[in-house]
Amino acid sequence: MRRFAAALLLLSATLTFGQGTKADYERARTLPLVARDTAFNWTIRANWFGNGDRFWFLERSPGAKAFVVVDAARAAKAALFDHERLAESLAKAADQKVDARNLPFDDVTMEAAGMRFSAFGKTWRATLPECTVSALPAEGRPTRSPEGISPNGAMRAFAKDFNLFLWEKAGDATRPLTTDGNEKAAYEMGSWSPDSKRFVAFRVLAGDRLTMPLMESVPREGLRAKVREIEYALPGDKLDQIETWVFDATSGVGIKAEVDPWEPFYWSRPEPTWTASGAFRFRQLCRGYQKKRIWEVAPDGKARAVFEETTDTRFHPGMDYTGFFGNEILYLSNQEGWNHLFRYDAKTGRRLNAITSGSWDVREVVAVDAKAREVLFTAGGHEPGDPYLTHLYRARFDGSGLTDLTPGYGQHEVQRSPNGKWLLDSCSTVDAPTVHTLRRTKDGSAVMEIVRADVARFEALGFRRPIPFAAKGRDGKTDVYGVIYLPSNFSAFASYPVVEYIYAGPRSAHVPKAYRPYDRTLMLAELGFIVVQVDGMGTAWRGKAFHDVSHKNLGDAGLPDHMAWIRAAAEKVPQMDLSRVGIFGYSAGGYDSTRALLAHPEFYKAAVSLCGNHDHRTDKTWWNELWMGYPVGPEYEAQSNVANAAKLEGKLLLIAGEQDDNVPPFSATMRLVDALVKADKSFEMMLLPGRNHNLGGWYVDRRIFDHFVRYLLGVEPRGD
Repeated sequence: MRRFAAALLLLSATLTFGQGTKADYERARTLPLVARDTAFNWTIRANWFGNGDRFWFLERSPGAKAFVVVDAARAAKAALFDHERLAESLAKAADQKVDARNLPFDDVTMEAAGMRFSAFGKTWRATLPECTVSALPAEGRPTRSPEGISPNGAMRAFAKDFNLFLWEKAGDATRPLTTDGNEKAAYEMGSWSPDSKRFVAFRVLAGDRLTMPLMESVPREGLRAKVREIEYALPGDKLDQIETWVFDATSGVGIKAEVDPWEPFYWSRPEPTWTASGAFRFRQLCRGYQKKRIWEVAPDGKARAVFEETTDTRFHPGMDYTGFFGNEILYLSNQEGWNHLFRYDAKTGRRLNAITSGSWDVREVVAVDAKAREVLFTAGGHEPGDPYLTHLYRARFDGSGLTDLTPGYGQHEVQRSPNGKWLLDSCSTVDAPTVHTLRRTKDGSAVMEIVRADVARFEALGFRRPIPFAAKGRDGKTDVYGVIYLPSNFSAFASYPVVEYIYAGPRSAHVPKAYRPYDRTLMLAELGFIVVQVDGMGTAWRGKAFHDVSHKNLGDAGLPDHMAWIRAAAEKVPQMDLSRVGIFGYSAGGYDSTRALLAHPEFYKAAVSLCGNHDHRTDKTWWNELWMGYPVGPEYEAQSNVANAAKLEGKLLLIAGEQDDNVPPFSATMRLVDALVKADKSFEMMLLPGRNHNLGGWYVDRRIFDHFVRYLLGVEPRGD
């Protein structure tokens, strides 16, 4: 009898808590608007007054907003101006109604005697503290100073018609420095030495420079569709070879540096750092991402490799830093298994010491104070708990004095004052709204709390905070971290399909760590799903071994870890129905989501893939050679969704924009379409006219949602 009653209760609850209804869709569609009107100050921006100790920010509250100034030195807050007086003055000047509690602008530019702002289609100036408002004439586009001007302002080096020229202010004369440039071997300006005696330039020897077509099916003018070509290099293509040259500004003589030519597969040009002797140093990352060199080039072009580092897998440019400070080099590397800072001797190339060490990753060098011999950097994993939560740290060049400048559990998003004295520390987690604290950079001590996020009204509407969750990955030993999103009308007695949002690109970790009241995952949950995100093996910031799982192995996509995590999550949230699991993602996530249906159809039943790079041989050079290796090997085809299209099971929707110049659809999505047709596989396809790689907007969101409502909930979208 009890079992019957429990079953009846479960059936009743499932019917009561409808899923995929019109009301659910409306709640999902309006979630961003509702959050904007009911969740306040979860993020703020510090606008510093020049190089001083004050900043202003916009503080929001129900039906109102206020411009607030913070004086860090005095630990004081006040109104930036008299809101009532300014509203009255603006209303009179603009002949418009103006609400002092909700002024018609969100940004101001501070000036010596007041501020400028835009409202009602015009730019206005307000004197302070009087708040007298007057209209300003329409501004033209600001003029930019010509590039290539020497530090002393006496010369300008520039490229024209493939050659280099030097203009000299004295006499207003221009002379050619090269005459052999052409479209196959063109010179480009680099940068000047601080003493204006010489400059670096580059000679670009053209590679294949092959193109890719994009369609404009609905042009702004005319009825005929148009095709445009974009230069687009694929893995293995012959790329430009770039020579480094040194020019003497007095004689105009250029010398080719004795540096191996390099290819612009990731960055465009190196930024040299000049020494007192007139030499310059720079870092070179070789194609294939397995060798880095630090070069020193003398004024006569003679070069030496200060040191080099090699790896059997890859160096990630986004996890790299090289800073030159006198005869010392600060260098970020994972050479010992974790991403850490080291100090090298620039003369001998000898490693002097580790600045940081341990089972945690340095993420980004924020600032270096060479005089104080200190470095500021962000890192994750040094503190207990979730290793992805980042803090700001300081350490001395000799490796001593490691200090956490942003104490407290959470994700610390830091805005640093231009004078370096102050930190605005915004600390939160996905389930703990933001607290914004002003801190001193010297020791991380708190000056004052600026403001806290106010989400009471938002949560009173039923919206739930995400649930952070950790479980063991594929090996049964390694912790894998993710987030669970529940619908606002979640019922403990209902059963919910599960949808995963995936982006497994190894360039970073992707599960949110800071508080956000809404995004597409929360919108989708409102339709009656439990939505999840997971960072599996192969993604960044968990040490080299964790990261290298994706080396030449993007087809793995971390999915074995994701599935293990989802199974564990279902034990925590038993309302998750693992017989109905879907997955969707953009770009690399578009590849991942299709891959899930091809490789793991026993687990994933439906997928939406947006702008997916479905074959790594037909996508951009830098991304695919970085993760899949160079030269192109057999793993490219083995892990191609196109080559594996015949394995498709489940319900697949492909979406792409015909103007996508990041992942061109006619070499990516349409090749997959062709393979699926040849394999006699059923699928759905939507090619959007005029859209690029960014497919934002409600229509696309709705089509994603519709797919899962239809194939996982089993009801027609937007029906009751």
